[in-house]
Order: sequence, then structure tokens, then C-alpha cells
Amino acid sequence: MIHRTNLASRVVSAPACAPRRTVERAAGPAGQRRAAPHMCSLALLLLVQLSAQHVLAQQAGPAGEAPSPTEAPAQPDVAAPATVDAPSQAPALPEASAPSAAAAPIEAPAPTDAPAASAVPAIPDLTWRSGDVWFRPGGVLQLRYTLNERPELSGDTGTTSRFSVPRVRVILNGGLTDYLSFRVRLGVLSGGNARFEQAYSDVKLSEHLSLRAGILFLPASIGDDPAPQDLQGIDYSQYGLQTSGGNAAAAGARATFGRVRAHAYFSNGLRTGFSEFAAPVAASVAVTGRVEANLLTEDGFGRFDTESSFIGSDLALRLGAAAHYQKGRSDGTLPDGDLQQYTADVSLEGSGFNLLVAGRLLRVHPETGNTTMDPGLLAQAGMFVNERIEFWARYDALFSDGQVHSFPDDRNGLQDNYQAIGAGINGYLIPGRNMAKLQADFTYVPDPIASTWADASDNSGVLLTETDSQWALRLQLVLGY
Repeated sequence: MIHRTNLASRVVSAPACAPRRTVERAAGPAGQRRAAPHMCSLALLLLVQLSAQHVLAQQAGPAGEAPSPTEAPAQPDVAAPATVDAPSQAPALPEASAPSAAAAPIEAPAPTDAPAASAVPAIPDLTWRSGDVWFRPGGVLQLRYTLNERPELSGDTGTTSRFSVPRVRVILNGGLTDYLSFRVRLGVLSGGNARFEQAYSDVKLSEHLSLRAGILFLPASIGDDPAPQDLQGIDYSQYGLQTSGGNAAAAGARATFGRVRAHAYFSNGLRTGFSEFAAPVAASVAVTGRVEANLLTEDGFGRFDTESSFIGSDLALRLGAAAHYQKGRSDGTLPDGDLQQYTADVSLEGSGFNLLVAGRLLRVHPETGNTTMDPGLLAQAGMFVNERIEFWARYDALFSDGQVHSFPDDRNGLQDNYQAIGAGINGYLIPGRNMAKLQADFTYVPDPIASTWADASDNSGVLLTETDSQWALRLQLVLGY
């Protein structure tokens, strides 16, 4: 570092003779000769000031203030009386510009922050608005390969290999006023026809209470609550499918008070509007309710819309319970009987990990035959190893109480238990988003399913077995918005 005293002595000694030589060569009146010492003093003063500013700029370092604003006003003060000796001031200008050139890169750290902004890509907003009216499109597409092996079958019939498009959904959300909104979902399952899966409207009565009516999701279980693109696994578990309330023509209310949320609906019965796979159960009257609490976090309930918990998320806990009751119709699948289902669930999430445990108790009381009480269990956990790769594992079970079941009557008495274990890996093409994922999973079912609650279907990856085990390997690309 240059010492300020040494620099000042060099400045005084070096240019001091220059004005003297100029005066000796100058020809003119005595007034001009008297002006020379005055101009020499001004030049000397300018050089001392600029040199001091140069030293201060070097001492300031990266956190120092820019010297250029203080130098700009100094130039007019010297330029006004220096019309005669302009050549003598020329060496001073390069010295003044040097510190500002050196300081400029020090004071521009902004470009180093630019890469951080692109770490989590922003979701493009496709919402169209005009005043209070708005529309937002959405959709889901799944492309899947499944390899299923059933040892009880020989030859080609024992191995099933297929490509499929399990789901295509087109979704439109919209609003007509601040208090009136709607949702329409058109979907196609693998091998099926297009149909309206959801179509309902919300009326907002206050900040805490709203009404909902139409073909809507019944929150009888947490197992099938997330949308397909928000699942950790490739598809819903058998627990999720069988405990599902599905979609039904219904009307009810939703209320949120701080960390507690509640739903209550009257409907036509479980899965009577739309069901992924499990059979509908029509009712003369049906009521569904759910209560849940959101703890340990300041995030809203929307945080739990996805089963995965991305790196950087804070700790969150959700406790939930639901109940469903319905009275069978005389012309339905449970004529004049009644059905009750109770579920409870716990979800714990943190930075890059999640844990979900859920259970159910299903009581079926047909008009004639045995009254049965069947429990079920779902346990699932996942963990990110980096922002793009996630591993998960799952156990789900649907137990029988061992009695011969009068309902349903197509499961050989339904006296056996269904159990399955699965594990998988997810690759996130867009980190921190469920918009584009590559998935792979493996499922093993140790026992036959013919006399259990499980439904055989291509989408679930579980096929009909009567005497032995089965396993399935699946690969999938899912896109969603």
C-alpha cells in the first residue's frame, strides 16, 4: 500500500519545476508572470487532492464508496482559472481516472447473484384475466410401461408386458367474481372413454367458510387425496383405491380456522360420480366429513397437496381423521344395508423427507348376512438424495376379519388379507416441481388376491392371482400443470 506522506512528497517535488520553466519561457507583461505562481499553486493543490483520493479508494477495498461522484464536482473548480496553463494539467487527468476505473468492477457484485435466481424455475402463469373473471387451464398426462410376472401361470400368460397411457386429464379452473369459482375436469383412463370426472362450483361466504356443490371429491381418505402427478409412487396404492370416497354428486361446506380445516358433504354414496378403479356404492343417503390440523409450520394446507417434501421445506405435521356413513338403496349394491368407514392419518414432512401413516376401519352391515369389520393400513416414506433424485418405499394392507362377507359378494367370501410392499425412484426433470418426472417402481404381492379387497387392474399394476404371488416393474413419464 502506498503511504499518504510519501505520495504527497513525490507530488510536491516532481511537478514543482514545471511551472517555473513555463514562467521563464513566457514572454509578456508582468501580470502574466505573476499569474504563473498562482497557477502553479492551483495545479499543486489539484494533484495533492487527487492523490489523496486515490489512496483512499485503495484503502476502501470492495466495500469502499465510489470515488467518481466526489471527483466529478472537483473538475469545474480547477478548469475555470486554468485557461492559460491547460497543458500543465494534462498529466493530472489520467491520475484521476485511474481510481474510478479500478473501483468500477469492485462495486458490481450483482452478476454473481444471477445463477441463484434460476435454481428453482418459476411456474409459467397461464391464467387469463379480465376484471373479476379469470380462467386457468391445467392437465395431466401419464405414459407408462408395465412388466408383471405371475408364477401361477405358465408360458406367455404368466408374463404381461405392455405400454399404456393410464390417464389423460384436461382441467379448467375459473372464477366469475371474487366469491364464485368453478372447476371442470375431463379425463380418460387407460382403455376408457372420455367423461366428466369433476364439475363443481364454490361460493365463498367469508374468509373462513365456503359452500361447494356438484360432482366433487369426497375426502373419506387421505390415500387418494393427491392428484396423480403429486403422488410419490407411480400410482395409487390398493389402500388408497379401496378407502377412497371417489367423486360423487354432492353438496356441502368447507371451513378453515387458523390451523384447523373441516369438510362435510351430503352425497349419493361412495364413488358414484367417478371412481379410479374401485366399484361405486350407491346410497339413499350418505354423509362424509373430515377434520385436519396443520402444525409446526406457517405454510397452509396446500403444502400437503403433494406427497413429496422437497429439499428446503421446513418441518410440518398434519393430523387428520374422516368418517363416512351411508344407507344403501333398495336397488343398489348394498340393498337396505349400511356402511361405515373411519380413517385417521399422520403426515410428517421436512427438508427432503416425508413420512405418512394412515389406517381405516370399515364396517359393513348388510340387511341379511354377516356384519364385518375390516381394518387397513398404509405406511409410506420418501427421501431426496439431491434436488432431482428421490427414493421411496411403501407398505399397504387391506385386512379381512376372517368372516364370510355378504358384501361384496364377488370375492369368494373375502376371507383373505391383501398385503404389498413397494419401492421406487423418482427423477425430477424440473427440480422442486411435480410438472415433469421420470419414475420407476417395483411392487411385490406375496399372496393371491382373488379373495381380498384388492381390485385387479392394469393401472394399479396388480393383476388377478388365485394361488400364488406376483410382482410388477413399472416405468413412467408424468407431465402435469
